[in-house]
Amino acid sequence: VLLTIFPVVAAGGCSDNPKISSYNIEATFDGNTLNGKESVTFYNNTDNAFKELKFNLFGNAYRENAKYSPISAQYENKAYYKGKSYGKTEILSVKKGGNDSEFEICGKDQNILSVKLPEEVFPDESVTVEIEFSLRLAEVIARTGINADTVNLANFYPILCGIENESFFECERSEEHTSELQSLAYLV
Repeated sequence: VLLTIFPVVAAGGCSDNPKISSYNIEATFDGNTLNGKESVTFYNNTDNAFKELKFNLFGNAYRENAKYSPISAQYENKAYYKGKSYGKTEILSVKKGGNDSEFEICGKDQNILSVKLPEEVFPDESVTVEIEFSLRLAEVIARTGINADTVNLANFYPILCGIENESFFECERSEEHTSELQSLAYLV
C-alpha cells in the first residue's frame, strides 16, 4: 500500500502562507510497518536563531521499556487485544540538501529527534530537511496502532516540536497524564 500525503501544514490548517512550516510525506505500508520519507520545511517565525530542529517521535511511546506508556495499566487488557505488543519509530537517515545531517534520539523517554543544522536558521528564514523513517505499529486500540478492523496512524511521522518561549518544547508524558487521557478515551 502506498500512501502519499502532501503538503501537510504544521499550523493554521490549509494555508498558502509561506511563513508556516510544512511537510511532504510519502509512505508505504506493509504488515505492521510503515516506511516513510518526509521533507520538512521549517520556517523560523521567532526572534531567535536555531542551530537544531527537534521533532516528536510519538511512535516511540509504544516501544518496549518505554518510561511512559500511552496506555495506562488499568486499560492494557482492553487496548492490547492480542496481548502486550510493541511498536517503535526508527530514524534511518536525515539529510539537508542531499547531504547527511547529524542527528540523535534523545528526550526523557527517547521521544525526541534532534537534528543538528550545518548553519543557523535566523528569523524569517527557512530550512528543509529530509527524514527517512520506519514505524512499527503495535497491535493496540489507540491513536497509533493496528487493531482487528483498522489501522490508526495519528502522529505516525516525526513532527516538529512546538515552540514555546522562543525554543522548541519537548512533549513529555507522565503516568498521571496517561491515565487522564486513557480514561477520557473510554468514556465514550
